[in-house]
Amino acid sequence: MPRVRSSRPIVAARRAGSRYRSLSRQRNARLLLGSAFVSEIGDWFNIVALLALAARFGDGALSVGVMLAVRMAPRLLFQVPAGAIVDRFASPRFLVVVQLAMGLVAASFALIAAVPNLWLLYGLVFALETINTVAWPAFRVELGRSLTADQRAPANGLLGLAMTVGQLIGPTIGWAILTVAAPTAVFLLNGLTFVGNAVAVSRIDRHRTIPFVPDNDAPQTHGGVGLAGAAGYRWLLRQPTLAAFTGVFLAANLMVQGTIALFVSRATALGLGQHGTGVFYTSVAVGTIVGSAAAGVGEYRHRGALYLVAGALAAMAVALGVFGVAGGIPLALVALVAAGIGTDVGEVVGTTHFQHHLPEALWGRFLSILLVGVGMGGVIGVLSGPLLAKAVGISGALVLLAVPVVVLCGILAAITRRAHPQADTDPMAFAADHTMT
Repeated sequence: MPRVRSSRPIVAARRAGSRYRSLSRQRNARLLLGSAFVSEIGDWFNIVALLALAARFGDGALSVGVMLAVRMAPRLLFQVPAGAIVDRFASPRFLVVVQLAMGLVAASFALIAAVPNLWLLYGLVFALETINTVAWPAFRVELGRSLTADQRAPANGLLGLAMTVGQLIGPTIGWAILTVAAPTAVFLLNGLTFVGNAVAVSRIDRHRTIPFVPDNDAPQTHGGVGLAGAAGYRWLLRQPTLAAFTGVFLAANLMVQGTIALFVSRATALGLGQHGTGVFYTSVAVGTIVGSAAAGVGEYRHRGALYLVAGALAAMAVALGVFGVAGGIPLALVALVAAGIGTDVGEVVGTTHFQHHLPEALWGRFLSILLVGVGMGGVIGVLSGPLLAKAVGISGALVLLAVPVVVLCGILAAITRRAHPQADTDPMAFAADHTMT
């Protein structure tokens, strides 16, 4: 028996390696994940230039803050209709058109060199992020449709890993370009990344793509419920487990952004100085890379996956609470690594689980619900973190922000248990469960 137990990690590692190798042999996956990685790098070195120009054209930190708010506004204003648009028109050709539109607007930032105007900058940022409300869910839908069901988790895991690595190296690349060239070069290069994405998408093997039937030609119901337009959103939010997951996702992102808003103060308190926040970001990135890679090895077809989501995000909240009260640097950094792991495990597992169970014709709206949650959580978090810190201190603020996350995770677990009570004791119930309730 001891030999059997000791072999289990080896078997699990081999299985994980097999899943990722299988995914790497899929041409569509290589094209889409590679383009996502390049696009993420382009987005982040573009942000470096935008921050510098906003500060130069306007009133320093104030104009930078307005620019960041302008970037978030389209997600809150247009993400809901964008999800319905994606569900209606999703196809490789549609995604190519969207990527080319992104490239055109991104390259148009070069106009700022001829017309150095802050309002032009704000307008172009707003336009780019408005198109992105369609581009991002359209990309995720195409990725999901281009793979078999058992490849969704590895793909979601690698996508999370690519985004994290892109966030790490993108700003450095942007800084390096700006030291030898004008911001115009950054903007044109970023525009080319979108054109490259369009080329990659155009080379997708459509024979490996699950056929998509638009809502107006498909049966108009799923379980007797209309799926078109707002009816699809209403149906989604009436699913108890999805509604609970959305609440947890929003609260978790609220806490993450609230914590980031306190990074400078926390770094100063720990003796790292204001620039010590770089160590914090790196620690979180290490955790998210580990979390994405680890979460990508499962399938998450069964409702038990939602227990893992609840546990991971509750652990994330506790870890950020520990970060707030830690008296030393080592514990604070370990807590941030743990928080990064919990965040990405919760996101990858939850997203993959619902992809298995939701009608494909609602994937765009499902992803848009999560993006709205991220946006709302971000706006509320960056404001509530500093305000709470002024009232009860940093440690008290992070503990207070953790409470809703932990409570909502408990609610998610309870709803999951109530939706399928046999799931805890009957393995066959897991295997048979492939529908939403």
